[in-house]
Amino acid sequence: LQLKNFIKQNVVQTLGTEPFRPSIAAQCVAAIACAEIPSQVHFID
Repeated sequence: LQLKNFIKQNVVQTLGTEPFRPSIAAQCVAAIACAEIPSQVHFID
């Protein structure tokens, strides 16, 4: 759990610091979100 939080914190801190696009940090945030959102969650009923 500590490692996950450490990784998330560092990825978020790098957002906006990359001089080129597309942002690898943004892709990491998206990948973390996809992994942490349960696949059975129904946002639209």
